Amino acid sequence: MPGADAAAGAAMAAEVASGSRGERVSWTLDDAGTLTISGTGAMADYSNFSISDWDEYKSSIKTARIQNGVTRIGSCAFMSCTNLTGVTISSSVTSIG
Repeated sequence: MPGADAAAGAAMAAEVASGSRGERVSWTLDDAGTLTISGTGAMADYSNFSISDWDEYKSSIKTARIQNGVTRIGSCAFMSCTNLTGVTISSSVTSIG
């Protein structure tokens, strides 16, 4: 089954890095290049002067997933993620930047 191969690939991805911003929103990056933002509430804003928590991994990020419960994507959250090709945004997100 084609779907089974994709599920097996996702199960084999290992966590490379993780962190949190405050008590309610956290992130993980796996070795397949997927950045997952999870938790509840708003993501922090970032700028040229306030780099993202995953800044040192930005060239490794290929896809991003904003999971259900996150309500806002922070400004400049994916700035300079030059290999980012897709973002999946849950329906709980009501604003960006």
